[in-house]
Amino acid sequence: AIAGSPMHFFPEAKKDLVIDPDRAERLFDEEDLRRIFAPNTFIPWAMKAPHRWWVPMIGLHTGARINEVAQLKMNDIVQEAGVWCIRIQKTVDSDLSHKDRNRSRQSLKGKAAVRTLPIPQPLLDAGFLAFVEDIRACGHPRLFPHLSAGVRRDTGET
Repeated sequence: AIAGSPMHFFPEAKKDLVIDPDRAERLFDEEDLRRIFAPNTFIPWAMKAPHRWWVPMIGLHTGARINEVAQLKMNDIVQEAGVWCIRIQKTVDSDLSHKDRNRSRQSLKGKAAVRTLPIPQPLLDAGFLAFVEDIRACGHPRLFPHLSAGVRRDTGET
């Protein structure tokens, strides 16, 4: 057996990589967003479950990745200096800590992904804080308890 990862000798190798200028970015343009959020299709789909409304809306208004939003916990919704914010962070899951301290079901793309985002006014106006309080009243630690708690790489109907 190998005592440790041989890759620990190469922690800075990735920083020297050059981004391929010919690689297409996976960004949505305005037409894509109009199609995704078209009221005649988005609203009936989103009405089936709260996370169908809030997860895409938070992503749209904050630029957060969908998987970052889907794994938010109640403690990630905070008020700082009078401003309501969403913390994108990785926190310990208490139900896992008896097995291995510092374990989390959350996953972030990298250290730079840790950040605090002010909650945009359109989300506040749409009742986001009331939704947060409803979930908090249920006593669930996760903001979207009906979504899978782990990180999944596949897509599917939820």
